[in-house]
Amino acid sequence: MNAHFLYLFGHLRLLEEQHNLISLNKAGIGLIGSSTHNSWYTEAIQHSQHHCELKSVCSLDFPTHSASYFVRQKRKIEQLIEDDAVNTIIVTSIYSDELLKFIIRAAVDEGKHILVSNVPNYGTNELNELLKLAHYNDVNICLDNALYFSPQYDEIKSLLSNKNTLNTGLLRLSAHRQINKDDYLSHDKLRFLISGKISLLLSILPKFQFESLSVQYSRPFSFIEDGDVLIIHLKNKTGFLVSLELFFNTGNTSDQLSLTQGQHDLQFESFLISNNQNLIADENSLIIKQLDHFILNLHKANKIVITSQLIHVNTMTESILTHLTINQFI
Repeated sequence: MNAHFLYLFGHLRLLEEQHNLISLNKAGIGLIGSSTHNSWYTEAIQHSQHHCELKSVCSLDFPTHSASYFVRQKRKIEQLIEDDAVNTIIVTSIYSDELLKFIIRAAVDEGKHILVSNVPNYGTNELNELLKLAHYNDVNICLDNALYFSPQYDEIKSLLSNKNTLNTGLLRLSAHRQINKDDYLSHDKLRFLISGKISLLLSILPKFQFESLSVQYSRPFSFIEDGDVLIIHLKNKTGFLVSLELFFNTGNTSDQLSLTQGQHDLQFESFLISNNQNLIADENSLIIKQLDHFILNLHKANKIVITSQLIHVNTMTESILTHLTINQFI
């Protein structure tokens, strides 16, 4: 009886020690972005409490064109990054390249890991300097699109990895976004939307280069109207067509990925975010998979960092923006 009691007592102590170890190794998360996007990740963190916990939230104000706006936001950001309880930062949403690069650099300087969804506009030298500092501080800088964790993404990537299939076909990368009536499509906001789609494209087809570019849009505009659309067609030399499609104020917020190829008769489509009531359902939600992947990689010796492919993303994005400017869309 005594031996049995000692065995149970020892087993309980072992479980307690293991629980404490897990708690000590939990990532302390700080969220930076809009209040809506922050709430989505707050729900995801609640589903992943075995290896992370929310420590701080920085909700950025609605963007305005003033120097005081950036000063206020940077102070709020610095306060979160300097919080000792926060060792891991997630930028949930941002439409300012200046603020995004400020966040990344400040996080790396403080030795804190960071996950970003928007693509920062780095030149080669600037990126190399950042990566050297991240390596020195043992920091993980991760650029992850939640769509990477969709089963449809894996199927599309697998299909297009076969060179024999990359001839004629249509790959569609779509986004539906809600823009406030008093807002406008700023250069940064448009660049983030386009660069995000280009980043997703190059994650599927790393060597994709377009031979021709054409644009369709509702009309040149500075203020968004319901149903406005911008479609950018990129065609390579074999005739394979990539369509980047941006829809505004259609009633929902979503990201879609689909592929159509006649000889395969295949088509996939995946929704990242439908509407608020359907955001975080269970462990199969894409944001939760994205979060888990990021947290688990923090414990690896070789950390994931933003790669040199980022330069290719920004080069293609600038080519598209130049074309839009010439065509007086922006």
